[in-house]
Amino acid sequence: MTAKKILSLLLFLISISGYTQPKIDSLILISKTQYGTEQLRTNLKIAETFGYGENGDTIIYYASRCHEQAIALNDSIALLKSTLYWGSGLFSKQMYLEAVKKTDTIFELAEKLKKKDEIVQGLYLQAKCYQRLHEYPKAIDLYQKAYDHSMKILAEEENKHIGEYCKGVLKQMTYCYWYASKMSEGIELFNSLIEKNQNVSDNIKRAYYSNIAFLYNQNSDLIKAENYLLKAVEISQNSTNWKDNFQDLAYLGVLYTSKGRYDKAIINYKKALTLAQEQDDTNMISYINTNLGKCYEHIGDLRAGVSLLYDGIEIFHNRKDSIGIAIGYLQLGNLMAKWNNYKDAKKYYKKSLNCNQSLGLKAKVAEVNLDLAINFMLNNEKDSSLYYLAATENLLANCQDQKFIATYLIYKAENILKFDSEPDKALKHAIKAQCLANKFNIIPTANLSKLTIGKCYMAMDSLLPAKKYILSSWRNYKSMKRLYERASAAKSLSIIYKKLQQPDSAYFYLAETDKINSKIRERDQTLALYKKDSDFAMLLAKKEKELLTKENKRLFNRIFSLRLFYISLCLLLTGFLFLYLKRKTKRFHKEINKNELAKKELEKETKKHKSAISNSKDLIQAKEIIIEELNAKLKQNQLIAPNNSEFNEIECLLSSKLSTEEDWDDYLFLFTRKNPHFISNLKSKYPFLSRNEIMIFILIKLGLTTREMAGILMISPSSVNTARYRLRKKLDLKPTEKLENIVEGMQKHSKTESIGEC
Repeated sequence: MTAKKILSLLLFLISISGYTQPKIDSLILISKTQYGTEQLRTNLKIAETFGYGENGDTIIYYASRCHEQAIALNDSIALLKSTLYWGSGLFSKQMYLEAVKKTDTIFELAEKLKKKDEIVQGLYLQAKCYQRLHEYPKAIDLYQKAYDHSMKILAEEENKHIGEYCKGVLKQMTYCYWYASKMSEGIELFNSLIEKNQNVSDNIKRAYYSNIAFLYNQNSDLIKAENYLLKAVEISQNSTNWKDNFQDLAYLGVLYTSKGRYDKAIINYKKALTLAQEQDDTNMISYINTNLGKCYEHIGDLRAGVSLLYDGIEIFHNRKDSIGIAIGYLQLGNLMAKWNNYKDAKKYYKKSLNCNQSLGLKAKVAEVNLDLAINFMLNNEKDSSLYYLAATENLLANCQDQKFIATYLIYKAENILKFDSEPDKALKHAIKAQCLANKFNIIPTANLSKLTIGKCYMAMDSLLPAKKYILSSWRNYKSMKRLYERASAAKSLSIIYKKLQQPDSAYFYLAETDKINSKIRERDQTLALYKKDSDFAMLLAKKEKELLTKENKRLFNRIFSLRLFYISLCLLLTGFLFLYLKRKTKRFHKEINKNELAKKELEKETKKHKSAISNSKDLIQAKEIIIEELNAKLKQNQLIAPNNSEFNEIECLLSSKLSTEEDWDDYLFLFTRKNPHFISNLKSKYPFLSRNEIMIFILIKLGLTTREMAGILMISPSSVNTARYRLRKKLDLKPTEKLENIVEGMQKHSKTESIGEC
């Protein structure tokens, strides 16, 4: 099947995918319970929904009912819509002239009611009628008018419905240019549209790119076709319209197939298949499967190709799609032939032939006949091969597919070369095929023709021309990944180099042949799969095996997951236990270190206390000595001044020993009783004095020396001097002034106050 036929089928499937029988059935049930305006609205919906199918009689029936009800209810809008649907029904019945007459009524009503949408739909319907009547110039003119009306509406408001009609108008206009063989004019038109309408929506811009890519493809400019189509794919991938994205990806797959880039074709077909599977669209899934199967056939992955073809054929059988079944069987026959399983190949070819003959598809019948001829030729059945080759030739008169004609010429040359041994005659057919392929830029066919020309020259023992053609074919096939043709070219090159006495090159190409055949000639492992009682026995066995494998894998994964879970749990618990013990050990080490530090601190404090006790003991002993000395002095001074009050104070001080704060408090109480104004006057004059500083003044008043003060206070004499120095500094005394002078002054002041009281 050619690229343009594949694309046409894909686009047809997209156009009919909106048809849903359950929706119509529910609307019919609803309409039976309604009357008047409500019933009219439901019947209009039924007629509109049937418009997606091909049942013209049913569309006309409901449209005519709506027409009568609209006249009875005087509903002008319903009258317009019913007339439009009536025209669609006539179009479906291939009554194109009657449909054109209806469009005149549509235009009259739409202009009267100022319904711009219906004008666009009427123009679209009228253009499609002229398109079916093969009056392409008229159709193009009407499509152009419909496009202009659509763009005016879209410029005024965002109208999704008209946006879709605009895309349909552009697509059908593209087909008209193609059918009229005016691809260059169509390309010129779309280039001008792209240049003038830079600010159109992405939806319309994508339609420009997709359609101009189609025209470039039909005009054999595959590079520009690919560039524009990639732009369309980039836009459609970012849109929410999955059908546009599917169409662009599928078309890109068709384009790469026609270029012989099967690896890229497979990538894009798979993306399109994913979209179709997400939408559960069996139409798209089945056709993509068959096209993918064909791509896998060309790259030598026959297993994948067979699997996809069987999946597609099963869907076609379920849907009773005869065209799809015919395509599937044809490709399945090709795969069997590639596997050298000519018996099964012949069976599938004949099934495809029967389907195409019952459908009246002459072009497909010719294609299957050629495949049968090739199959019998490879199986060395001359008579059968010549029979189907002649049957193919009889159907070439009305064939417009240049690729198929070139392919027929190539295999006719191969047949003559094999059975008649007339290389001159075969060479003429091969050269003619090459001219056609080069003229229409059919790259894979051009390479195949080079290979056949090389074989013809080999048969004539013209080794250098044979080497030239086959080597060129080998290089091109290498980039296109067509393994079967590469294997044939490599084998021929090996023979040529052997005859040219170049053993190294001959061995190299022989090794290449063996390497390729190891990939594609797996007959021993796979032939048994195709010797079956029914068409789908292998498919069912394959599915059962897949289910069993899936179940075993599921059980294995479950057991593996459970084992992994328990192992992970054990490792986790072991890890937690290890961390717990590590932390506990660390905590014990910290406690031990802390206790050792506390022990060391305690030992330091003990030493410090022992030192302090020793010092205190020394001070106490010194104090005891001073006290003994003072007692001795006092006893001597008592004889001299037995009634002196200061003597009594000193005696009291010494007897109290002042070893604690409480001793000082008791002594201060006694001292205040004997000297009531001394401390108060001292505080009033020097309010900032501390308790210890007042004690110094008291001891000075008692007339004690520094050494004696140190003994009383249990400190060193240097500490007493330091205390006296700080006190002088605090009182801001001059060097000539002494603390004793302040005490004497305070004593005189106390006496004055006592006399004043008296």
